[in-house]
Amino acid sequence: MNDIFDDTLNQLDALCNSVKPISNPYVANLVAMGYDRQDCENVAAVGQDATYPRTIHGKVFQTEQEYKDALHEFLNGQ
Repeated sequence: MNDIFDDTLNQLDALCNSVKPISNPYVANLVAMGYDRQDCENVAAVGQDATYPRTIHGKVFQTEQEYKDALHEFLNGQ
């Protein structure tokens, strides 16, 4: 008889082995301390310059000024 828990455990083990290892030693250290890996990677991406044209949620912004104008309109309810 096939045990559903054994199957699930085997699938989980295969998934964990297929996940890309963390290559950033700083992120690896934070994860070892208990921080969430995705949060660490998102924070690491802050401050990197965006390139244009840029697509955000399906809307394409050709220039940074076009993006800033759209953001201004959104924040001011226009």
